[in-house]
Amino acid sequence: MFETITKHVRENSVVRFLLSHLIILLAALLICAVGFRSAFVIVRNDVLDSTMFAMTQAVSSVDNGLTELRTLGMQTARSESIYRLENLRHTDDNYYQNIIRAINEYYQRMLYYSPNWVNNTFIYLNSMDRVIYNCAVYAPDIFSGYLLEWGDDAALWQAVCTDDNRAPFFCKLGGQDIYYGIPSSRLMSSKTGTVFFRIDSDWLEEKFSFLEQYNGYSLFVLDDDNGGVCLYSHDDLSLADSLPEDWLTAQGTWNSGNDLVLHLAGSDSLGLSYLLVLPEQQAMRQLNTLRNQMLFLIFAAVVLGTAVSLYFSVRRGRPVNEIARALQAADGAVNTDLNLISSAVSQLVQDNTHLLQEQAADRPALQTAFYHNLLKSNFVSRPEMEYMAQRAGIELTDKTYCAAVLRLFPGIDIDAIDGQTVEDAKVLQQAISAYVDELCVRPVHNYKRNTLETLYMFEIQDQEKLLGVLHRVAAWLHEQYHVEAHWGVGTPCDDLMQFWKSAEEAAAAQHDADGGTAVQVYGSQLGARDGYYFPYVVEERLTQSLSAGDAKAVEDVLSLLQTENFVRRSLNRSRMRQLNRRIVEILSAQTGVIVEENADLMALNELAFDYKGDCEPYFERLNTLCQALCSEVTQQKNARRSENVKAIEEYIRKNYHNPNLGLAMVSAEFNLSEGYLSAIFKKETGTNFAEYLEQLRVKAACVLLQDGCKVSDLPERLGYNSIQSFRRAFKRVMGVSPSEYRG
Repeated sequence: MFETITKHVRENSVVRFLLSHLIILLAALLICAVGFRSAFVIVRNDVLDSTMFAMTQAVSSVDNGLTELRTLGMQTARSESIYRLENLRHTDDNYYQNIIRAINEYYQRMLYYSPNWVNNTFIYLNSMDRVIYNCAVYAPDIFSGYLLEWGDDAALWQAVCTDDNRAPFFCKLGGQDIYYGIPSSRLMSSKTGTVFFRIDSDWLEEKFSFLEQYNGYSLFVLDDDNGGVCLYSHDDLSLADSLPEDWLTAQGTWNSGNDLVLHLAGSDSLGLSYLLVLPEQQAMRQLNTLRNQMLFLIFAAVVLGTAVSLYFSVRRGRPVNEIARALQAADGAVNTDLNLISSAVSQLVQDNTHLLQEQAADRPALQTAFYHNLLKSNFVSRPEMEYMAQRAGIELTDKTYCAAVLRLFPGIDIDAIDGQTVEDAKVLQQAISAYVDELCVRPVHNYKRNTLETLYMFEIQDQEKLLGVLHRVAAWLHEQYHVEAHWGVGTPCDDLMQFWKSAEEAAAAQHDADGGTAVQVYGSQLGARDGYYFPYVVEERLTQSLSAGDAKAVEDVLSLLQTENFVRRSLNRSRMRQLNRRIVEILSAQTGVIVEENADLMALNELAFDYKGDCEPYFERLNTLCQALCSEVTQQKNARRSENVKAIEEYIRKNYHNPNLGLAMVSAEFNLSEGYLSAIFKKETGTNFAEYLEQLRVKAACVLLQDGCKVSDLPERLGYNSIQSFRRAFKRVMGVSPSEYRG
């Protein structure tokens, strides 16, 4: 069995490739598994820290509120007006005045300083056996009616009032709310009264609202100064009757079975502690979700990796197996063991070396074809030219080229040559090409434009050296064959896609050469016989620039036309009118109106008609018109952009509650790229997309909070995925938390 497997591994390249791929895949998965495990530990600790931090913040907020309430109660209990009532009897002369003064002072203090989470506040006076509440004085049996309305036990309340406890205390009187009592007494004297605050239990619920993200939890607020009595509980886990003793005494965070327990002590002056119990599954649900996702991804990676490994193993191994079988079929003595087959493959490569040699032999032909097409201006696009250059093995970078046109027998009209002249020209052109190759270090390419004209392409570093070579060729022709010839030389270019321009310039320079000039360089004054300058490529550039609203590009094109036609040439009025006619046709097509209906175009026609050698007024008027057209195109683009942004803003206002709303969703809706949408939105509104959406959602949250909506209900209604992300966004925009904003 082992020998069979070993043989398959030795002789089957598919199995070899597959094993190597699987080993690499396994190693990568092991590394990922170790990394994921470390990441899970870090995330778990981060979740614990986040929960502890949120719990600490909530406890601190509750303690701060109760401490402020304690201060208010002690100020009230120790007020002079309350002390005056200590020995007051209803038969005293100033009885009613003192009562009214105490009520007013108490009412004003509570009106301005009592927080909104205190449902009710009242004072019990021991010496008078009376209760001050709601700007009135009540007998205890009458006041008991209010306690019954609040769901509390009057007997428990009276027991609390009559004990001799002179320290502030918390208690429950049978209902859901917590009472905070602040006794009133002078130094070394018995208790004279008690200020009671009835605390709304919903306030505590709101302070710990971050726990709403968990489906089930138990929270207990314990009075440690009163033996750990539970003052408040949210007991989804039904633990109130079975809390372990060690949970009540220990502090910190620990795991108990499947539960996560947090026990935090509050302020020492209040004597409260806070016990939170979370099921491990709930506390770590995000981590568990992440773990499940990672396991699924690892499983998917294994399946996909195995499939991809098998695919590439078959794709790469099958040809090797076929080669081995072919070698075995051709020569039975060949060993198909892959460890030993390399010698047979080497022999095969040697036997097919002639194929590579043939490819190398074809390269000169490909190079000749490339330069032939280039000289004939057959390349219509840069990718086409670069592809053909790559096939021919030609480097296109860091080279400078120059075109030169040679005209034999300049005194003979091309339409009147005879057969003998044709034969002479053919022989001379071959001789000239050979002599040029002898004089030049770098390769020279040529193309026969007609019987008497040949276009040469030179790779140069210095144009002056090229001119020297051309003068030598002209002198050699005169001395050896007594033949006159004229050279026209174009402007050097670094881009082969622009070589056509150098070739046209060389042809123009050659046509302008007179009998006394053997080499004519383009750039000197040209005669009017050459016509006006406005090649197709310049016309296309002008049209494209106008359509794009590119004022700088239009200005460059007009400057080129002015230089070529009125500096390097001297156009007469007829040529000027012909040039103007083509320009006006382009502008008419761009504006979409006929010439006779456009005053600016008619003005150009008049300037061309009245042309007397000064082209400045014409080109000033033309440039002004083109700049206006570019400005109009730009304004139209800006208007369309503003309309798009307004539509986008309206779409955001209608869909801001969608949690999936983002750049991707909006760009897909309006058929724009995310980058373009982000750029135009920032330019039009002055703020980026994410900030705009966040501000819109927070403003909506402010309205809902003012209408009494719960904080826990807002994330889902506003498009947030969690209450934490909503709170962070609200704090970022408003500077306060949602609860603080609502007050």
